[in-house]
Amino acid sequence: MHATIKEIISYRLNIDCGSPISPLPQLSKTEKTKLITDIKKLNSLFNKPIQLN
Repeated sequence: MHATIKEIISYRLNIDCGSPISPLPQLSKTEKTKLITDIKKLNSLFNKPIQLN
């Protein structure tokens, strides 16, 4: 969880927040790629205008 939060902050602010301190696990390259892809999908979902009926 800590690694995920650090990666999201790094992506959103364009600042390298580094890796979590041991013994906390780090994200693999594949996990980081999937996380960023999912964030981009969420951004496109929430950046759409809300339609009220």
